[in-house]
Amino acid sequence: MLREVGLLLLLAFSAWSIVRYLFADGGPAVFDYIVVGGGSTGAVVAGRLGEAGYSVLVLEAGGSTQISLGGDAEPVAGKWTIFDVPLGWVQVLSDHRWSKEFQWVVPADPPPAIARGLGGCGIHNAMLYMRGRPADFAEWGAGWSWDDVLPFYKRSEDNEQFGSSPLHGTGGPVRVTTVASDELSDFFLDAFSTAGLPHVEDFNGPDRIGAGAETKSKREG
Repeated sequence: MLREVGLLLLLAFSAWSIVRYLFADGGPAVFDYIVVGGGSTGAVVAGRLGEAGYSVLVLEAGGSTQISLGGDAEPVAGKWTIFDVPLGWVQVLSDHRWSKEFQWVVPADPPPAIARGLGGCGIHNAMLYMRGRPADFAEWGAGWSWDDVLPFYKRSEDNEQFGSSPLHGTGGPVRVTTVASDELSDFFLDAFSTAGLPHVEDFNGPDRIGAGAETKSKREG
């Protein structure tokens, strides 16, 4: 019940914020499209609409985070914010200075890590490239099956390791690379192999159970 009440309040606040913004100058502003939520998906949709020549209004409850986007989060390393540092978002989850501003408060135990900011959960900079699995889309209904969404995953990728293949693509805005190995990492993976855990070449492939080198992603532009 508490969760439902919280969601209703959030929706009401969002609607009020939209109306207040659109009529701030005494009259309605006109846009071709309004994108509610500047998360990973909303940002891409808004960007592609803008590139196509449409005027777009993006409404996002949180602000910018990364320095490249004009982020004004507290610097932690020179000019860099906590969101520019790989795995720095783990600190965001545990430090009230950032979690209050850049994380949604969800009444759950443990609470999910749902970012609030331009880029959405894409600002969780772990540099890991993990897509949804076929089973994740099995019950989404017509138009959202794995066969429906896979072409869009492939279209978004510029995959250095697997190139253009049945599960991956090239030429997209998300550059995917494999992390360079080192001696310690090789020993670590050998230990898993010795323990009987299978080696996984591609964690976005048919099977994710096992151990292997990670892949990282970076959006271009």
